[in-house]
Amino acid sequence: MKPLFNLFKPPDYRHRHTFPVLAVFTMLLIFTSCNKLPGPFEPFDNPEAVDGFIDLGAGYDVFDNFADEAKVREHILDYQRLNADGLVEKKDLENSTFMKTSGTSISTYSSSLSASVGLQGSYMFFSGSIETNFSMERYSYDSYSFATYHILINKYQLRLPTDWDATDLKPYLTAQVKSKLNDPLVPPSTIFNTYGTHCLTGVVVGARSDYSVSGRTRDVKESVNVAVYAEASFSKGFGSGSLNTSVITQQEFDVFASNMEQHLEVYGGDSQLGHNIISKNDYDSWLNSVPNKLVFCNYTQNGLIPIWEFCDDEARKTELENSFATWATDREILVHPTPRFCILDLMIVDSPLPPDPYKVNNRDYYKLPYDLNKGAGGATLWIYYLPGLENDMIIPVSAVGLVDKTDGEQLSDLGTGFVQINTDLNKGSGGDLIYLAYRRRSDYSDPLVTGLAIWNRDKYFYSMGTSSAYTWHGLVQHGTSTLQDLNEDASGDYIHLFYTNQFVEESTLPGR
Repeated sequence: MKPLFNLFKPPDYRHRHTFPVLAVFTMLLIFTSCNKLPGPFEPFDNPEAVDGFIDLGAGYDVFDNFADEAKVREHILDYQRLNADGLVEKKDLENSTFMKTSGTSISTYSSSLSASVGLQGSYMFFSGSIETNFSMERYSYDSYSFATYHILINKYQLRLPTDWDATDLKPYLTAQVKSKLNDPLVPPSTIFNTYGTHCLTGVVVGARSDYSVSGRTRDVKESVNVAVYAEASFSKGFGSGSLNTSVITQQEFDVFASNMEQHLEVYGGDSQLGHNIISKNDYDSWLNSVPNKLVFCNYTQNGLIPIWEFCDDEARKTELENSFATWATDREILVHPTPRFCILDLMIVDSPLPPDPYKVNNRDYYKLPYDLNKGAGGATLWIYYLPGLENDMIIPVSAVGLVDKTDGEQLSDLGTGFVQINTDLNKGSGGDLIYLAYRRRSDYSDPLVTGLAIWNRDKYFYSMGTSSAYTWHGLVQHGTSTLQDLNEDASGDYIHLFYTNQFVEESTLPGR
């Protein structure tokens, strides 16, 4: 039996605080090891009612259009859980900013556009915007310069904590994304097609107007950025009515504008009123409509995280990152040298005294100066050709041929893609039924017909810019090497048609 004084031994006050402190510390360790501390922001009661909110945590392909809500992909992060944990900051901005993107090539234009987002690498980021803002006839050639004048109406921004990286955000991955990201059986292309290449962690909400121009680089004043022309064009057409710049003169602007293409895209606001900015010089009406339709229109600083950063396995992360390089290469835009002179179209004109040039759809066709029925007594027929550059909206002529139906020839004998001009070249002369046919170019590797010539066995008659110095190919009877006489079995002159694929100077074009 213990002595009574041991049973009633007073406590040792030197250790009286130890147990409570250890208990509190232990509880904190347990809590913090199980859950990330909640965010500092008040959750939204109805996040779906906040414009742009559901774009947070969604995927985006950085080779699509720049900041286009229509291009947002499936969710990578669960925005509802992010909101519930107070991790979404809404910061009012209420300002307008002006941004200029430009380049003397589409690659430098792309670099200028992606610089504001912090994307790194020698890839053609936001190539979708290049294809949207400019015509293929321009961006496919290296002799043009490009610029976009952006007007951003910034209402507010939504963003996740800027000091959180992919590791911090992994607990908020949707179950489906987490499964696919870490499944080696899911191809990287499937990941990119479904979720894009990056995760949106910060968006600016409001509206944006993109006014884009392109023009010949040779028309840009030395040491002047082409963006100056875009801003000047916007202010001249939709603002003050004057150039609003002292960097270039009116004459210098006019030189550039003589070959300038314009394009306008609006994101947010009333789309119809947006089109009126150009068609009716009405910018204010669209501006006033912006509060009625707010959209994701820009990225916050560091508002994109590469999707491979969310992988658990290092090997899988490397696989996706390497596949991103292939994905980027596949989305590069092929650029060709300066567009070449060529023949865009052909027609036969039946007239004793036709004009030269002959205007059709506001385009000038030029006459090959020799009557196809000369001496035969039939209709007075002329070959007319439309000269131009290969990047014209009209697809160039790649090949020409003749079909002598009297001799049993068929259009199909020339090969696929040929179109027959339905005028008998011996009309009224009693000769063979002979028709001119042509084929348009199917891709860039196809040759271009750059000139035509007629030979009457005494003299050659050439199309513009060509001469006897060129290499000429005569049109022959099908299956032979015999030149086809356009007046076969008629009583007129011997007439043979030739073509060339050799280079013709652009300066040959009228008005150049």
